[in-house]
Amino acid sequence: MKAVVFIADARMETVCRLLQEAGMLTTAIRQPRQLCSLIPILQQEDLVVLPVRGTGEQGEIVMKGTPWDMKDFWAGLNEGVRLFTGVMTPFLRHRPQPVTALLQLEEVVSANAVLTAEGILALIMTSTSRSVYEQRYDIIGSGHCGLALAEMMGRLGLSLRIVSRSATQKLPWPQIRLDDWQKQQPWDVVINTAPARIIHRDLVNRWNKRPLILDIASGAVGVSQEAAAMEGMKVIRAAELPSRFCPESAGRILASAIVREVKP
Repeated sequence: MKAVVFIADARMETVCRLLQEAGMLTTAIRQPRQLCSLIPILQQEDLVVLPVRGTGEQGEIVMKGTPWDMKDFWAGLNEGVRLFTGVMTPFLRHRPQPVTALLQLEEVVSANAVLTAEGILALIMTSTSRSVYEQRYDIIGSGHCGLALAEMMGRLGLSLRIVSRSATQKLPWPQIRLDDWQKQQPWDVVINTAPARIIHRDLVNRWNKRPLILDIASGAVGVSQEAAAMEGMKVIRAAELPSRFCPESAGRILASAIVREVKP
């Protein structure tokens, strides 16, 4: 089996290596000039691993901050090639090739949530001057990442509460409805995992103190630009924490999922 892997970050180096160890003949793409030599062999490839962020509207991909024009690549690609990416994009959704969005697979989402929780703890320890045990934590959102973080913090004995719209889940930690939370004072550290605008200027104006805010939701949309710019605010927009703090482990999760998807 032959595979092309676009090395957009450190975790993709691990993906490439592990696919090789699984018996695949892999071609690692790191520079735009490699695309020219790749075009003649595209009809022979079995799978292509794209960057986790997928493609732009015209099929372009971003490699280490640089957008690549992929028109010739897509034109030469065999329709039977399997495409793997992190997130589905409109361009990929309309490709004739079968596409697997790895970050939509339950096993990948769950495993990544644990790595994300580790990254959040690392950010907290390096962004405050106080012990993690001297602070209290608001975790906004009760999805995979929110619950993985709560479980990890709970095992450490940290003081936390889950903030959600309904707060009706049966959880082993204190819960508060979002509407009620927005009427109170925040705790020392606020971690937003919900992909929605939660913190705005009017809300911050009612706060007596400015918490540390970590916005790890996709797109980091939880805090408005106006709120983030207010005096005394410290907002860290931190997406893709697994690739930043645990690239080896994150790559192993992705590679394992790819192997499971393609094996007979």
